[in-house]
Order: sequence, then structure tokens, then C-alpha cells
Amino acid sequence: MRGFHQLWNVEKGLDQMFLNSRDQILPRALLLARLQRITVAPENEKYLRAFADETKWYVGRDWALRLARAFMHFGYADEAKAWAEKAKTKGADLSKETFLYGPVFTKGTLSAAIRINGQAPAKTKVALFADSKLEKMDATTLLVRLVDVSSTDDSGKITFANLGRGEYVLAAMFDRETLAYDLPPERLKIENAPGAIKIDTDSPSMDLGVISITTN
Repeated sequence: MRGFHQLWNVEKGLDQMFLNSRDQILPRALLLARLQRITVAPENEKYLRAFADETKWYVGRDWALRLARAFMHFGYADEAKAWAEKAKTKGADLSKETFLYGPVFTKGTLSAAIRINGQAPAKTKVALFADSKLEKMDATTLLVRLVDVSSTDDSGKITFANLGRGEYVLAAMFDRETLAYDLPPERLKIENAPGAIKIDTDSPSMDLGVISITTN
């Protein structure tokens, strides 16, 4: 599970996380947290639908509330409210919960182009992480906050679709031929670095333009 995520293989990483959830509590908790951030796509919704099957999975107070947040993230407001009510009957305090009152938003898009020393690096993995204050990329960060991974095309362009409302940051994984692993930070110059990226109803679609990385 960790290995797939460290390689930014989202599809296999999620499948393995779900398989591990059958007999381990932690992968299930991590995947439910992930489902509140991940791209709103059918291949991800299948995990949410599976966890909502109470004939196969135990759903207590905290699990019901997590399911409510995830269903709202996927745009199913009525189901989110039903799960929130179920969590309330099990003892959850909803007085400080605000997720049920925001607008449904599931179609955010983000695009950019990458340049390394003026060249377009084809098939470079670029990951989108939830949380604009991301300061480290440890195992838990990968398992919970990794939203999606896109590979650059021949022109260096990347595209992310089906994004929910939130703040995101980008990270790129280069091979040593494209960018040396031991290159000190002071030798890197990044132009048009996006920093925190906010996607919501006011900014549903963003084109970040060209992000240029040069070395000296």
C-alpha cells in the first residue's frame, strides 16, 4: 500500500488500501479520510459506496460522520444529510459541522505546463495534494492527502479534473536525467510557482500557465 503511494500510483494504491481495509481498521480510516478530498470520479466513488454497505461494514458514530463528509464531497447532499443524522443518533455532536451547508461542487479543473531548463519534460508525474499548508511528504501525507496524479504530455502539460472544493498544492517527481537528485535548493529557480491553489465555486477552473524550473 505504501509502496504504490510512494511511486504515486494512485489507482493501485487505493485498491490495495481498500483490500487492507477488510481486516485492518487503520487503512479504512485513512481511505475514508481520503474520500473527503479525492477526485470526484466513478472509480473513487465505488469505495465510498462499498463502505456505506452496513451489511458488510460496521458503521459507528465516527464512521457515519466520515461517510457524511465524503458523500457531501462527492456531491450527494441528501445522502450526506442522512448519514449525518445517523451519526447524530449515535451520539455525534454536529453543532460545529459546516460541511452540510456549503454548495455542492464536484467539477473543478486545474491545468498547467512544466518546463525544465526550457524543455518540456514528457511523462513526468505531477501530483496534486489537498492542503495548502503542506510542509512535509511523509507516508501519512501520501495516504491521506494525495488527491490525484497526472503525467505531462509531450508539450509538458498536465490536467486535473473532477476536483472538489478545497486548497491544493502541486509536487513533481523527476528522474535523475531530468533533474539531479542531489542538486542543492539554491541552484534551483522556479518561475510562476503557484503556491496554494484554491478551487471553489468562485474559481472552478484554473490554468496556471507555464511553471518554469531552471538550474544553474
